[in-house]
Amino acid sequence: MNQINLISENYIKTHSPLMQNVDSQLIAMHISEAQNVNFRNLIGKGLFNRIINEFTTEFIDSGTAVSTEIVDLVNESQNYLLYRTLANSLISLDAHLTNKGIVQQNSENTINSTAEQNGRIYAHYSNFATAFGKQIIEYIETNISDFPEYQQYCASTADVDTIGLYLGSEI
Repeated sequence: MNQINLISENYIKTHSPLMQNVDSQLIAMHISEAQNVNFRNLIGKGLFNRIINEFTTEFIDSGTAVSTEIVDLVNESQNYLLYRTLANSLISLDAHLTNKGIVQQNSENTINSTAEQNGRIYAHYSNFATAFGKQIIEYIETNISDFPEYQQYCASTADVDTIGLYLGSEI
């Protein structure tokens, strides 16, 4: 089965300062990371799998429409995925791992930002991802009858602060 992406590279490039010439493979890697690690941990495996399953070709080909609540939840999640992808991609945008070690990206026409500037940018994007993640949780909890998988996830992690763990201390 092909990877189902809940946010596109084009969406990220048109809704953020990310330049159009950024490598598509690099962005795809961080979309996958934001979605399949951060977002999955935020909402729980059961609800995440339900979302992905409803967007598979097999599901759609069966004549079953994607449920309205899942479409609404994915739409509600776009900003979280955007900012989480940006935060996750900062290191890769600045440096590459090569056979010569870690090399910093550079060109004749640019000056790389400092570690302090990178830290501020990461904090900025991460803070927005955290805020949007909290909005996702509030949306799910407001519509909890539509998302029984989330109730099960909360019950299984009752002794873990999932908001703090998955929003405040990522990476």
